[in-house]
Amino acid sequence: MDTRERFNTLQSQIRVLVDEQRTLSIGLAVKYGSGNEHYAKRSELRRLETLNERIATLSNKLYDLLGIISPRDWRSGVPCSYITTHLSYEDAVTRDALSAVPPCAWGATVQELQRFAQPLVSKFDDVRRG
Repeated sequence: MDTRERFNTLQSQIRVLVDEQRTLSIGLAVKYGSGNEHYAKRSELRRLETLNERIATLSNKLYDLLGIISPRDWRSGVPCSYITTHLSYEDAVTRDALSAVPPCAWGATVQELQRFAQPLVSKFDDVRRG
């Protein structure tokens, strides 16, 4: 399996699990009242925990893959939800400007993300051109 296929497979698996987790969370909130999900049956809570663990495992695999294929560090500044659902393979692997500026993660500023989305410049680029 090539890296593009692996990337797309991981993202689609995460999307399915996130949708399932969201549906279960909403169902528990409706059934027990918002903020009272801790009254849910153990089996319901265990199902939610299992989904969260599977999402975390697949997300870690996606980040590990990004660490190999991407020239950028996606572990900080960009929300996990963006990376696991919206990031394109082309943006993940490019050294050029990103096709879209990702949303800010907690603690990041718009200016930092705008710089993050710019083309990557190596200190050796001037040497190669000259």
